[in-house]
Amino acid sequence: LGTQQSSGTLRGFSSYILLNLDSREIEKYIETRLGKQARIFTDNVSKKQLQELLGIPFYLIHLVELFEVNRTLPQSKAEIFEQLLIARIQLDMEHYRTTVELDEKRKTIIETLERVALGMETLGRNYITDDEFQQLIPDEVLRILIKHCTVWKKNEGEKISWQFEHNNFQEYLAARVLSRQPIEIIRDFISFQPDHRKIIPSWVNTLSFLLSISNDRGLFSWILDNEPELAVKCEPDKIEKATRICIFKEIFNNYK
Repeated sequence: LGTQQSSGTLRGFSSYILLNLDSREIEKYIETRLGKQARIFTDNVSKKQLQELLGIPFYLIHLVELFEVNRTLPQSKAEIFEQLLIARIQLDMEHYRTTVELDEKRKTIIETLERVALGMETLGRNYITDDEFQQLIPDEVLRILIKHCTVWKKNEGEKISWQFEHNNFQEYLAARVLSRQPIEIIRDFISFQPDHRKIIPSWVNTLSFLLSISNDRGLFSWILDNEPELAVKCEPDKIEKATRICIFKEIFNNYK
């Protein structure tokens, strides 16, 4: 059995990194599972820019399963990652069920991952060093807890570093934190001070998730007033059609 000092892995075995699936393997799996619906699925994936995930067997399987339920993927990219995150943690619970009670700590796990994600977004990087990990999460118990999470990866090398399994998890989790904050705090994080009229480029993807999650009209108004072109990253139901058309016209005229 594992302890806080041991991950519960078996001795005498080697670990290997699985290569991503190639395009032919991905296509074959999708066609086998979905048949005539395969084209609709790949169009959905392309529209939501999820192609990179298909090379990872876990996400390929679960995206196909999500599609099979309603013959479409969830409308919101944030909702997709919410469901993928839950599925990933559920798998970890089953894998480590004799080592650590992850089920009882699901809320703590997500909150800790959120804190790490927000810290990494603030640093403007998709990795942190082992020292930075300890600074972000001083509580060793919490660090050990999320080490059991597959979405959080340790990179061995000359120096140990940590990163999320996919950048979108980092961006989505950081957006979850910000979605619970007042707009004043959000602006401090994602825009240049002191006037808060320009979004920091490294935060654009996180902002996209935030706009998908949030129902704060003040946030949308601030974006429309300062960087309306970023509003096109919103889900269609978040901004009125007439406003969206005006934004597209303005962008077109600027680049004509």
